[in-house]
Amino acid sequence: MSLLGSICMAQESSVCGICEESSILKWICIECDLYLCQDCYVKFHSKSKTLAQHLVIDIKEYGTEQMLDKILKVKVKEINCEGYEHCDQKCSIFCLDCNKPICSSCVVKHHKNHYLNELDEILEEKVSKFKDMKVRRDDNISKCKHEEKELQVLLSKGNKQFDETKETILQSKKELMDIIQKTH
Repeated sequence: MSLLGSICMAQESSVCGICEESSILKWICIECDLYLCQDCYVKFHSKSKTLAQHLVIDIKEYGTEQMLDKILKVKVKEINCEGYEHCDQKCSIFCLDCNKPICSSCVVKHHKNHYLNELDEILEEKVSKFKDMKVRRDDNISKCKHEEKELQVLLSKGNKQFDETKETILQSKKELMDIIQKTH
């Protein structure tokens, strides 16, 4: 499920994913993809040895850039290998030749002489590129808004000058028409 889908689901979900009774949602477990009330988090989720290792965040913090980075790192570690022989293995390597995540078994079988890198490093690079793109986009938006304001000022001045010129022409026309009528 996408992060945006999870956020939308939280807005639609009206009860805790464990007790299915409480409508006061306080936490979200990224690995379980569940929204939890305070009681269920304390009584069940945080006491389980396995579940206590999950990334659980306050639902109010969900969607912040820092949380999205943490969530992305967790989700990347959940990627299963696409290879049929070992689809149960998690990917930890990225094949740059094939442009896809692979598991360690795939390295030996199918990607022996390929350029490989740690999946975490590739993630960091891609996230950094997206953040740079976001900064550039935001800067371009800011510049465009500034130029829009300048153009609005120019348009306003141009409209004012047009109206004044039009009024002058209409006044001149009236004066000429008065002169012509007086001479006839």
